[in-house]
Amino acid sequence: MGAASVRRIGLVAALALLAGCDGDVAPSAMPLLDGAVTARGPDGYCVDQRASRPGSGFAVMAGCALISPSTVMPQTEGLVTMQVGPAGSATVAGAEASLAQLLRGAAGAQLLSAAGRADTVQVEQVEAATGVVIVRFRDRAPAVVAGLEQAEWRAFLDVNGHLTTIGVRGLARAPMSPDRGLRLLEQAIRAVRSANPAPIASAAG
Repeated sequence: MGAASVRRIGLVAALALLAGCDGDVAPSAMPLLDGAVTARGPDGYCVDQRASRPGSGFAVMAGCALISPSTVMPQTEGLVTMQVGPAGSATVAGAEASLAQLLRGAAGAQLLSAAGRADTVQVEQVEAATGVVIVRFRDRAPAVVAGLEQAEWRAFLDVNGHLTTIGVRGLARAPMSPDRGLRLLEQAIRAVRSANPAPIASAAG
């Protein structure tokens, strides 16, 4: 999920840690990289403040009721992650076809692997549209959070001049169908774009 800097932890232990001891409801959004980009999940998802690393541009989002006293849960239960690259790293717009081709090959599989090994990944589908490339794959390498299924949907897009990836995985006990995973990822993309609207160019004087 693009979170190599985050140590692997068991799902049950993770949820226990995520549920903050102070009883506060988890936020629906979180600024990353000193506010350069805002992380936001689909409806029913909240940002896990303990597992996220905002200074490193990494956010974890789960069902609000799982990580806080809130009773709100999404229609599709899973884990959403977001990783934001440094300023000036945006490379997707205008290069969607090239990125899609990369992801179909061994170099792309290595990029997608949680272990950095192409042989752990099976790419199943790659789609390119204006400003975004989406890939569905299976990764046999241990996930960042134990208890997740091997299948993942991941999107590559530019946000405020930063290369950004958004990943979606279901739970091993309740895997998502390909269609539901794609719909959840599309909802996550819309949520992030809504939280980071493109600046409006000023009219020429």
